Amino acid sequence: MYSKTVSILAISVIGLAPAWAQGQPDSGDGWSGIAMIALLIFVYLLPSVVAAKRRHNNEGAIVALNILLGWTVIGWVGALVWALTDNTSL
Repeated sequence: MYSKTVSILAISVIGLAPAWAQGQPDSGDGWSGIAMIALLIFVYLLPSVVAAKRRHNNEGAIVALNILLGWTVIGWVGALVWALTDNTSL
C-alpha cells in the first residue's frame, strides 16, 4: 500500500513540477523546482517513511493520518510521534 501511494504521488508531482518551475525567476532548466517539490514531498511523508522503516504495527493507519491530515501541523506531528512509538514488529 505504501509504495503504491508514494509512486502515485511522485508521478503526479513530477507531471506538475515543470509548470510550477517555469513560473519561478532564475529557475534554470526546471530541475531545481522538481528537486524542491521532491524534498517537500519527502518531508511531508516523513512519518510514513519512519513507520515503514521501523515496521510499525499500525503502518497503514499512520500513512492514512499522514496523507489525510499531514497538511495540518498537528496531524503531521501526531503521525510522526505515533510512528516513533515502540509498537513495532521485529
